[in-house]
Amino acid sequence: MHNQVQNIFLEQIENFRGMLIATTNLLENIDKVFLRRFDYKIEFKKPDLSQRERLWAMMLPENAPYEKDFDSKKLASYSLTGGQIHLIIKNTAYKVAVRDEALFALKDFLDEISREKDANFDNEKSMGFLNN
Repeated sequence: MHNQVQNIFLEQIENFRGMLIATTNLLENIDKVFLRRFDYKIEFKKPDLSQRERLWAMMLPENAPYEKDFDSKKLASYSLTGGQIHLIIKNTAYKVAVRDEALFALKDFLDEISREKDANFDNEKSMGFLNN
């Protein structure tokens, strides 16, 4: 079944006369036959530490109440993409918004980072069948 779907998809790509833009977070899982069908391939790497520091600084709410000694540079030490940082900030804001005292704490962000990393499919976690 997998081969049939793959062949149908390849045939559709060959017959398509428009512009096709495809994205993936799992480039290493794409068959080389598919990759040859694309004229241009652009890789967006994860931001480095200084880029993550800027992303956190830009995305964190400016006038929000933060706990004493809150330091976003600690958050930047985690290897995350801009999209992940945005999602973590949004989810943390939802969590903080329902509290009696709406105060952003480092622990709340760390909890959301942990949740995001656990649910992420990048190379940090292997999935599949084990051969014993």
